[in-house]
Amino acid sequence: MNTGIKIDYRNPEDDTQLIHAQFATSRANPELNDLMLECARKDVAENAALKRLELALRQMEAATDEATLQAAEAAVQEASEKRHNASVALVEAVRRFIVRGFELGGSSPETAELLATLTPPERLPELKSACLFGAGCLDFTQRREDARS
Repeated sequence: MNTGIKIDYRNPEDDTQLIHAQFATSRANPELNDLMLECARKDVAENAALKRLELALRQMEAATDEATLQAAEAAVQEASEKRHNASVALVEAVRRFIVRGFELGGSSPETAELLATLTPPERLPELKSACLFGAGCLDFTQRREDARS
């Protein structure tokens, strides 16, 4: 029997059925620590890219002539692309962490991908915390209409 964090989901094909899954812990699987560290690094990179975009936007706002505006526009375009790429890299790192956690918890690669899709992004801190602590149960069964209220 697998040990780890027990997580419950609603079956996307039948809302009345539950899916029970296991997510590995970092105590038993140190590889997950490396994946969480990668997520942290990508998060910092995304924040730095966002700050660079904000600075470039300020330069554009302060432009008083066409040449300065064109240079600022180019800087904003470049900073915007870098921010986008940093955001994509962060999302990919988080997804790798989640998928790998389910795989190490005993799920097939296909099931791990499905479970990652069902994992609410706003609940990632809880998942990471339980993974680091090495124990716990998480309930992700809340229906979409319940989440809106």
